[in-house]
Amino acid sequence: MQRHRPPGGTAGFTLIEILVVIAIIGLLTGLVATNVVSHYQRARLETARSDTAQILAAARTYWIRNNRAPSMQDLVEPPPELDGYDGVPLDPWDREYELRTPPELHEWEVVSAGPDHEFGTEDDITSRSARRQKG
Repeated sequence: MQRHRPPGGTAGFTLIEILVVIAIIGLLTGLVATNVVSHYQRARLETARSDTAQILAAARTYWIRNNRAPSMQDLVEPPPELDGYDGVPLDPWDREYELRTPPELHEWEVVSAGPDHEFGTEDDITSRSARRQKG
């Protein structure tokens, strides 16, 4: 059965067809956005883990060279032999890392407050947790 078109009329899409296409595009956009956000969060966590490991390595190097435990300020001040040193980076949430020096030497811990910006909560990222993730 053929559809009858008025003379001079043009073929086009119906309103239902256009709405279906818009709905499909909306669903695909939602899926892509969800995946992008989750990958972005995961990348921030990995960056924080990597930074804590690097800061811990710098603390150990400081200990070896100076025979004393460093403070975070010691690690921020550029050594005279380094040009272009910008100091300790901020964590991915633009907060400062914390260097904790427990009573037993050689076991420092570098901590990022994590996504909630508060130390002492479950989402904190530490140099110890970074080592557990690797091994």
